[in-house]
Amino acid sequence: MLFPITIPIFWNDLDIWQDPDLWRDTERGFRMATIVKRSGLIHFLNVTPNESTPTWGKINTGHESLNTAYNAENTTRQWIGEDVGTTNVERYAPTIAATQIAHAGEPVFDFIDDLSFELAVGANAETDYLEVRVYKAPAGSLTIPARLVRVAIGIGDEGDASDAPLQRSYTINWKGTPTKGTFNPSTRAFAPAPTI
Repeated sequence: MLFPITIPIFWNDLDIWQDPDLWRDTERGFRMATIVKRSGLIHFLNVTPNESTPTWGKINTGHESLNTAYNAENTTRQWIGEDVGTTNVERYAPTIAATQIAHAGEPVFDFIDDLSFELAVGANAETDYLEVRVYKAPAGSLTIPARLVRVAIGIGDEGDASDAPLQRSYTINWKGTPTKGTFNPSTRAFAPAPTI
């Protein structure tokens, strides 16, 4: 004869009830966290760096992927009485590697193309980069969390095979700590967060 076995469940042990990011109040009670689509993280370059008002060109057309390497620099120490070292993160040196299929007339392509043609260096290769985290804002919000940072653009290579479209690679190198704030998609303006 089989006897039923009762296994007690302690709700405090279930992550879903302890982590507010795993559920939200809805008409049906709660919902699980959702996957963030790649389009939820948007990138812009100021394509008129010599003007008083930035013109934000969206890094999109011609780009099939884009990744930020934060390049954390660590220091590790091991104390004489321990067998395992201690590692501290000291700083970051973020870079963004990009490859764009050429689209003449597209603002970002034209801007990078000019830098390439002029072999721009120093201040002539600098502009502003804006990262907008759409997934962190409520739907329809006009205040989307964003970060603004000065960057230097390094040109990689350009070309491709005879039966392929022209492509160019470039690297966006961060220069210092970004300014946190919000982006208004209606006015395409960045507003820095208040500082103490």
